[in-house]
Amino acid sequence: MLEQCRNHEMTFIEPRRFAAKFVVFALVATLGCPVFAGPETTSPRSDERALGEPFPYPAGDAVADERENSAAAIFYRAVTLYRNGMARQALAAYDEIVRRFGDSPYPETRTWVIRALFNKGGTLAIQGRRAEAAAVYDEAERRFANDETLAIRQMLFGALLNKSTTLVNDPQARIAILDRLDRRFSRDSSAGIRAWVVDALNDKGMILNQLGRFGEAVAVFDDIDHRFGEDETPVIREQTVRAFVNKGIVLGTQGRHAEAAAVTDDIERRFGHETSPAIREALAKALVNKGVALARQGRHGEAIAVYDDVERRFARADTPAFREQVARARNYKRGMETENKNRLPPKN
Repeated sequence: MLEQCRNHEMTFIEPRRFAAKFVVFALVATLGCPVFAGPETTSPRSDERALGEPFPYPAGDAVADERENSAAAIFYRAVTLYRNGMARQALAAYDEIVRRFGDSPYPETRTWVIRALFNKGGTLAIQGRRAEAAAVYDEAERRFANDETLAIRQMLFGALLNKSTTLVNDPQARIAILDRLDRRFSRDSSAGIRAWVVDALNDKGMILNQLGRFGEAVAVFDDIDHRFGEDETPVIREQTVRAFVNKGIVLGTQGRHAEAAAVTDDIERRFGHETSPAIREALAKALVNKGVALARQGRHGEAIAVYDDVERRFARADTPAFREQVARARNYKRGMETENKNRLPPKN
């Protein structure tokens, strides 16, 4: 995933992570099955109900009220059992929810059913029962493929992502799952879910890059820009910038350094005015990568000027992401100003 040389390296922007969205009901952190592994989490957005909030009962619907209370009680009993090391009993409790409430017409109750399936799949995965876990996620898809309830759509998205990232080893099979997510959710009414689709596409592009299918990877990142580049939703704009950065890296791995540097110029032109911390962090990373691309072309003076610009613009930002990029810029500049400044370090 990384294109490296001794003193200069380009680094990918990883996809944003969804574990925080699912941790309350799906025990993502506890089970060790993050939907996307990595450094960032997605905060709940205004168009979505956070999964940790109670879902309102239909007014005057005593049956739905009672059924949801029962399903919720069993669910939390299963969570407690798992946390106490009683995974087998927890799995039985999740099965009880599906058996008793799987045919419920009430969206609130059905939401507990997909949460139970989600957790059951995660528990099986932790036990190494990968085929059974995949079958549970497939069952969730069969049951809820056409459900319009927002919380259910969120959990279904997460189930398919878990299958892609933790249960499927074949890269082509992972790409197929990500393509299904794209087809199913790219026009979802929830801006938050659409942002997750962009994440999935970014992941697809990086998988293609790992396979050496560089042209296809670039095409995926271009597709993100074509489809989502004009979207004003902040989190989608952040994902679009990440696609640009990753596109520059892929171009760099092909030795297309002038094009890689031009991608950073495009990021700055289109997003340089943004105040979002995530976008500014991506810009800082892109600028350092531009310095790498210039250095690879032997344009050392221009590369040093870029590194100086990174330090000037971001040195006072007191967050780890900015400090990392400033440190990269300083290290690369220092290396170029040594006695070997006129010779590019060999690639690993």
